[in-house]
Amino acid sequence: MSKTTFFHIAPMLLGAGSVILPGNWGRVLKLYTNANDVFYREHILETIRANEYPDKPSRLNALFVLDSFEEAQRYLNINNRTGLIYEVAVDVNVSTIHRANYNIPTSNFNLLEGMPDVARKYWGEIPTENIETLIPDSAVVIKLCQHV
Repeated sequence: MSKTTFFHIAPMLLGAGSVILPGNWGRVLKLYTNANDVFYREHILETIRANEYPDKPSRLNALFVLDSFEEAQRYLNINNRTGLIYEVAVDVNVSTIHRANYNIPTSNFNLLEGMPDVARKYWGEIPTENIETLIPDSAVVIKLCQHV
């Protein structure tokens, strides 16, 4: 395992040394009380992962990080306008992470019929752009990089 720096986007203000635990996305999804596109998308992603890619970390129990500040800015502009970008330190065990194209699950397709194939692409393809890394471990905030 080696200590690696990444960039993480979160909606709250955190100070240097704060620990970000994995699993927040799963916690948020469990609070939904009615069906919607996001819940269905994540359900199919998790079902395909558990059945066909069980060695991959669950999106529901992972921490999402990006490799560079520039990539974090792109992600923020596309997917999370209310987030803040943090530089974080993570102990990385390469065998437990998953790298994927973060635009695949939100691309334009018929949600009901297309989501299983989209999930297989997310879990099975090696990404070349828009790369997010799922890590099943916590991260420590080094600094806030961008405050809006």
